[in-house]
Amino acid sequence: MHRGLTQCLPVALVTVLAGCGLGDVLSSDDTRSWVDLTPSTVVGVWQDGGGESIEFTDDGFFFSEQAAGSGRWEITKPPGHEDGKRASVALSFDVVAGQPAATGNSLLARRIDDRVQLADNKVAYYRCETGCPRLAPDRSALGTLTTARAEQIIGEWRDQNGALLALNADGSYSAEDLRFAYARSPKMLPPHVTLDAPLSSEGTWVLKPETTVVLTMSKVAGKPDFGHRPLLVYAKGEDLNLVTVSSNPDVIKQYIYRR
Repeated sequence: MHRGLTQCLPVALVTVLAGCGLGDVLSSDDTRSWVDLTPSTVVGVWQDGGGESIEFTDDGFFFSEQAAGSGRWEITKPPGHEDGKRASVALSFDVVAGQPAATGNSLLARRIDDRVQLADNKVAYYRCETGCPRLAPDRSALGTLTTARAEQIIGEWRDQNGALLALNADGSYSAEDLRFAYARSPKMLPPHVTLDAPLSSEGTWVLKPETTVVLTMSKVAGKPDFGHRPLLVYAKGEDLNLVTVSSNPDVIKQYIYRR
């Protein structure tokens, strides 16, 4: 996130984000019930005791009915247990209540009475097996989230508007238009810079992890700036696409870079 934008939202707006973390769930030292997660364990629809749902899709997005939001999910290790099981699902919201957002939460995976539970200190979800309500919208498939090597990423890419993104072999980049970097946070633009015109940018890039190209900005519109922005690597047929993060393109425009 850019300039410390990861923060709690008001509890009245998004109950599931209350506490912005695992809270009291992690206060126990008993980790024997924690589940070592895989993507296939997570993908699907989960429900809490009141019938509210959250859906995790196989392309790495989630859609939460209770939180009225959506974003990216990732399997991680719980804080303070980096040598243990991958028993946490990190949620990075980019849309909440139909508005751009930049906040996060985590759900701990435990086995309770032979069922996997995903929970924070407010909500507990269990997998829905039959008659499960789908929350993910129908939209054009981005392809399959895939790993890549640096040599596959080096070169010139253009978004759907024709704007150039050059990812150079020395780890630098130059971009003709990086407006997507401020879609959720226009107030973070350099002084006297707006989103009304293309934003040139330069900086560095790395693959971290192998499914994500991370741009580190050093200049925007010719002015010094900083921040990190991810581009997800998708395979569609034999081609790779670099895609900006947007769980809801109707709220946050999605840019797709192709060779």
